[in-house]
Amino acid sequence: MEADDGNRIPHSVALAVIRGDSPLSAFRSYRGLTLRQLSDSSGVTASYISEIERGIKPDSMSALARLATALNTTIDALTINSAE
Repeated sequence: MEADDGNRIPHSVALAVIRGDSPLSAFRSYRGLTLRQLSDSSGVTASYISEIERGIKPDSMSALARLATALNTTIDALTINSAE
């Protein structure tokens, strides 16, 4: 098994996105983090993370950059869209 370098989208994340989960939610789940834990490590409020995951609020580049760093992935990976 290859090391997770943050540049690949794990199979379980891809499947979750195909099922309709947001990429952010799928990565958070893959990393085993609660909203609070991701909030603490990223500096993005838990309520804002939740709103992004549910599609209620648009994400910002600043928030995505901090979330991507906390999740050891890329901004591109957090913006994949299963509908494309």
